[in-house]
Amino acid sequence: MRKVAVFTVILAIAGAVFLFYRMGRRDIRDLKEFILSYEVFDGALADFSAAPSAGMEKKAEAALAELKTKSDLRLSSLIKNDAKLMEAAREIAASSAEEWSHLRAYENAGLSDSPEKDARTLEQNELTSRRKAAYVHFQELAPAKK
Repeated sequence: MRKVAVFTVILAIAGAVFLFYRMGRRDIRDLKEFILSYEVFDGALADFSAAPSAGMEKKAEAALAELKTKSDLRLSSLIKNDAKLMEAAREIAASSAEEWSHLRAYENAGLSDSPEKDARTLEQNELTSRRKAAYVHFQELAPAKK
């Protein structure tokens, strides 16, 4: 009877360790996938800015959709700053969507040299800075890469 109780306790401890290990690995995987989707979107946005085309627009749209999907993180409390990380990821996705919307409108307007173009360029730069600042904040909150 005593051996059964010891075996049960050992089995329960092993199960708990395995559960926490899986939760932690899933959190790290989700964070890496979000970071990768952000980097893909950032690259697609830069490509579209450099040479706007229908192909680049579709690439950026797909990258934004993936970023929005990956920003819906569900982190366990095993990760430090879990709630702040989830909030920061959603903020990055919202900033990215706003920046993309503005960039598309800017490119579709086809403005020549004018004061309106300068104002739109300044606004676009501000949106880009806001998105990049949100990503830097996310990186500061994220667990250090090992």
